[in-house]
Amino acid sequence: MKKILAVCVLLLLSLLVAWWWKGTGEDPRLLRTIDVKTTGDFGAMLSVNPDGSQFASGIGDWGDNLIIWDSEGFAQKRITKNHNSLIDIQSADRSNYATVTGIVFSPEWDNFVWWRQQNNHLTALGLWRFSGQDEISSLLPERFAGGYSGVYSVAVSPQGKRIAFHGFNEETKKLELCLHWPRKLSEEPSGRSKLIAFEGVSEHDTIRRMAFSPDGDRLLGIGVGHDIYMWDLVDDRLAFTIKNAAGDATRYGNDTLVFSPDSKRFALQEEGTDEVVRIRSSLDGSIEREFTMGWGTVCLGFSPDWKWYAIKNPMSKVLEIHSIEDGRLAHAFKGSDGDFLDAAFSGDSRRMVTSSRDRLYRIWDLTDLASP
Repeated sequence: MKKILAVCVLLLLSLLVAWWWKGTGEDPRLLRTIDVKTTGDFGAMLSVNPDGSQFASGIGDWGDNLIIWDSEGFAQKRITKNHNSLIDIQSADRSNYATVTGIVFSPEWDNFVWWRQQNNHLTALGLWRFSGQDEISSLLPERFAGGYSGVYSVAVSPQGKRIAFHGFNEETKKLELCLHWPRKLSEEPSGRSKLIAFEGVSEHDTIRRMAFSPDGDRLLGIGVGHDIYMWDLVDDRLAFTIKNAAGDATRYGNDTLVFSPDSKRFALQEEGTDEVVRIRSSLDGSIEREFTMGWGTVCLGFSPDWKWYAIKNPMSKVLEIHSIEDGRLAHAFKGSDGDFLDAAFSGDSRRMVTSSRDRLYRIWDLTDLASP
């Protein structure tokens, strides 16, 4: 009789706990909520360091600061995006109009690359190193200063050994890709650069997002015209092009265009009758797997361990994590008063940070994530 009573009590407690979670709307995987409604520190675009102990917000168009937060929600460092910081090394004109227009973190999160434009011309491309004292160095060779207009995307290779950026060369009147070996960050005795014309790219297309493969041998790019380009960096050639495939992915996120850890595959959102996530071969672009997400759904990112991808529907306040292996739903994360804007994974794939329209950051636990 006592055993039956004990079982009943445990069952009742379980029901009460389940009712409480449902009533509060809290997700058991929610580790922390950071509210910045009143401070003005909100930035929708996110990046997370390898072990999940820090994340950065305000990268891009939202907000005037790049803020480094710890996992407890305390701001550790604030980097203002004006002429008094991220110093414009190569431009004599340090007016407020020469604004930082983009920031991209290295995969190891030990430095980030930033670029500044004034009157649609690239005036500086620099590197901020987190190790030791904050240190800024120029990545833009003098002969290129002022020679480019409309820098549209930048990518950083593993260990920051190479930086790729593309823009319109005023001298050649072509869209060009510049590969640069930063001084002190590569085996090269001195920083050097070389230009590669975008072979096969439409005259009016621009590359809006790029990513290096983990082995550094390939560079993937997505054009505004939704074309996919893959460059072989060993032979300095265009490996293949896929026409009109990529969709209108979110402007946020560093994790929406990724390679597998072995560099043999890449993943991204593409267009179709419904939006789809496709896994393609890095060798020839052939489709290996695809998962239909539904009309209007947006992929916000892929985990570095190549297990999960995050999607959200504009009509709901739910962010779903699905398996890259078979597309199954692993977990649905609920926002409170606003839909999700960005999702960024830590390098070890054990944490995820999200931003949402209610101006909240949320830190989620992905440890031992499995299908329900």
